[in-house]
Amino acid sequence: MKSLKYTFTLWSVLLIVFLATLISIATYILGSRKISDHFKIQMKTVVKIVAMEIDNFLISHGNIAETLAHDIRTIQSIRKGKPIASTFYQEIHKRYGIYENIFIFPNIENPTVIADSISGKTHGYGSISLERDDLLMYRNSAVMEKVAIGKAKKSPITGETVIVLATSIRDQGGIIRKNNISIFQYSFIIRTNVEYP
Repeated sequence: MKSLKYTFTLWSVLLIVFLATLISIATYILGSRKISDHFKIQMKTVVKIVAMEIDNFLISHGNIAETLAHDIRTIQSIRKGKPIASTFYQEIHKRYGIYENIFIFPNIENPTVIADSISGKTHGYGSISLERDDLLMYRNSAVMEKVAIGKAKKSPITGETVIVLATSIRDQGGIIRKNNISIFQYSFIIRTNVEYP
C-alpha cells in the first residue's frame, strides 16, 4: 500500500511538472509570436510616421525654395547679375538656422553662383569643371521637377553632408535661373540645439 501511495505521488508530481512545462512552452511560443507580431506592427507604424515627417520636412523647405525663387530680390539679382538677394538670403539663413547655404546661379551653359547666404563664400562657384557639373546637374533636375531633391553629398563649402533642393526661377512664366537651398541631410537630428524664433 505504501508503495502504491508513493507511486501515485511520484506520478502526480511528474504529471504536474510535465503539464506545467508543456503549458509554459506553449505559452512562451504563442506569446513570443504575438509580441513579435505586435512589435513588427509598431515598427512599421514608426517607419511610416518618420517617413511622413521627412517628407513634410522636405516639402516645406521646397515651398520655401519656391517662395525665394519668386521673390523680387531674387529676380532682380538674376536680371542684373549682381548679389542683390544676398542680404535677404542671409536673413533667411540666420532665421531658420538649418541651411548650409542658399544660392542662385544663371541658366546658362557655364553657370557660376551670383548670390548666396554665406557672405559671398560661394560667389563664383562653378568656375571649375567639377563645380560646373554640379550646377548643371541641379539646373537640369529643376527643369524636370517643381522642386528637385539632389542626392546626399559632401558639401565643398563646409564638408558636411547636404541635400540640395533646386527649383526654377521664373520671370513672366519662363525659366531664367535656378534657386537652390542646401539643407543638412540630418539637420533635424544633428542640430537639435537650434532655437527657432
